[in-house]
Amino acid sequence: MSIAFTYMGTKRRIANHVAEIIDGARRGPLLDLFAGMSSVGLAVMPRRNLWCNDVQHFAHTVAKATFTSRTAPLLTAAKTLAILDFAARNQSKLKLQFSDELSAEDDLLNSSNLRKVKNFNSELVRKCCSRTARAARTESRRKPDRTPYSLFTVTYSGGYIGLRQAIDIDSFRFAIDELKRSGQIDAEQHRWMLLALCKALAKVANTTGHFAQYLDVKEETLTRFLAKRRRAIFREWVAGMTELTPAGTSAWRHENRAFRQDAKALLRKLHSGDQLPSVVYADPPYTADHYSRYYHLWETLLRYDYPEPSGHGLYRADRFISHFSIKTKVEQEFRSLITAASSLGVELVLNYPENGLLANPRRTLIKLLRQSFKHAEIAAAIAHQHSTLGASKGVEKEDVTELIFYAH
Repeated sequence: MSIAFTYMGTKRRIANHVAEIIDGARRGPLLDLFAGMSSVGLAVMPRRNLWCNDVQHFAHTVAKATFTSRTAPLLTAAKTLAILDFAARNQSKLKLQFSDELSAEDDLLNSSNLRKVKNFNSELVRKCCSRTARAARTESRRKPDRTPYSLFTVTYSGGYIGLRQAIDIDSFRFAIDELKRSGQIDAEQHRWMLLALCKALAKVANTTGHFAQYLDVKEETLTRFLAKRRRAIFREWVAGMTELTPAGTSAWRHENRAFRQDAKALLRKLHSGDQLPSVVYADPPYTADHYSRYYHLWETLLRYDYPEPSGHGLYRADRFISHFSIKTKVEQEFRSLITAASSLGVELVLNYPENGLLANPRRTLIKLLRQSFKHAEIAAAIAHQHSTLGASKGVEKEDVTELIFYAH
């Protein structure tokens, strides 16, 4: 599968090193507790079956599609025409409602007047924060199938995306849902189509590659901004459908699992199951920057639940906050996780950078691991660069040493 989503904390560059250590562990399924974009799972397959877990809806959906799907994305001419027909029904209602704004936006996309572009988009953002927009979201939360679909139109237009793009995202989300409701696609194809829409959103968004906040329009970025605003959602969605594909064989995927739970809660729940993983891989958050704020638009596009946004980044009020990202709680969080993994009788592979929130991880983690496991060692120390995605340290890349612990 093409997992070309920019993702905070991805271990794509060290995944093969981690996979080598996992290969030396007990045979059987691997549970990836903090799967993210499942880089380690892709490096380990198909030598083991994979159980992927992530508390975020977006990461969970990626893992479920990649590792458990029976079929690949299927976009026939008939399905394409049906999508366009359903989308047009939603578009026509929203275009009528926002006809003046759409006309003004079209004119601005063909100009290079920075002041007018900034003022117009600022006004769209202001309207998304107005009482009228809040009332529309409240009403749609009460009636989830209310039409026209308008979540992105009344929440994110002008900031992250243009008004026409927002209307199209809402309308193609409506069309994909209608295709499923009418029995023309199943749950798997519905999931593939939504992930392709996530890809389209990433292609058009006015950001640096994540959704912590949208970018201000400046003289030096105006050309790029206008080019992004001119991108068509449908074209980017079709491109996304052609890029997505499941991993491995159908028979191998049949034995995989995907969970969406808090890591510790999942480990406790597995006690009552009839099957256990052989190895648990844990790659928890390591900074004070909560990952959920970087991907909240993908979360919302998948959940489509009309959340009330807050702050300049228009975040969800219910976005997940990890105790691994709170300095006063991180050590206790590790202790609880390690104890829970040990009580399952599994082997544990854990990686953590030397400069994470946990103080002195070489000493602290070895100590915690040896309290719960008979043997624990630092299996590798790998020079690596973390992408901060413009996070709190204010630098694009940061040199670190990744420590990989192995306990059994």
